Amino acid sequence: MNRTASSKAGIYLSARPSKYATFTGSRQKMACKQFALGTFLNSNFGLFVCSSVVLASLSYGYHQWIKYQDDQRKVEQLDIEISLRLRDMSALAQLPDRNRYNNVENIQRVDDGDSRKFWIRRPAFPEYKDKNTTSLMWQLYLLVPVSDRPEIRRAIHQSIQIDRLIPQIRFKAASEPELPPASTKKEQERQDEEENKLNKDFGQIELFSLVSQLAEFPRWINLAAAAAR
Repeated sequence: MNRTASSKAGIYLSARPSKYATFTGSRQKMACKQFALGTFLNSNFGLFVCSSVVLASLSYGYHQWIKYQDDQRKVEQLDIEISLRLRDMSALAQLPDRNRYNNVENIQRVDDGDSRKFWIRRPAFPEYKDKNTTSLMWQLYLLVPVSDRPEIRRAIHQSIQIDRLIPQIRFKAASEPELPPASTKKEQERQDEEENKLNKDFGQIELFSLVSQLAEFPRWINLAAAAAR
């Protein structure tokens, strides 16, 4: 009975693969895979695939770098244009005789990039002609890092308030009762001058305050001062 058990145990032990045999088999499989990979890489097709991957990576990296440089250039241009507009709008909002209808019109022209009047500065970059300041701020918002966006978002909110307020002021002022027809040219000039004055608040006080506050945003105030030198 002992001999039988011993023979069975021997058969069982011989049937179990040793750790060495398992390790050797694994190394052989790995060597086969490495050989196959080496053969593939040294083949014409393998070299073609590898070179294609390298070229695609270099091309992607180059295009990303070009896009980054282009975005940085756009950010600089937008900052310059916005800062110059805010400077001009603020100057109009602080004029001694600022309570005039045509002054509100001029603020709107600067805000909209409308330089058809010779006294309105042309945009620093032609592509921003006839483009509203708020739209330029949105373009800038999409290009800057996430950390810069909260300040620009606050500026956009204030710029939208200005855009809404100007038409309201102009409508209220234009709705005032007209003066009787003038009998002489001189009297007509006097009436025109009188109608141009905003003798009561149609919302222009708030407008001038909003414009002045917007021009004080740190991102643009120093840039406007540098551009004015």
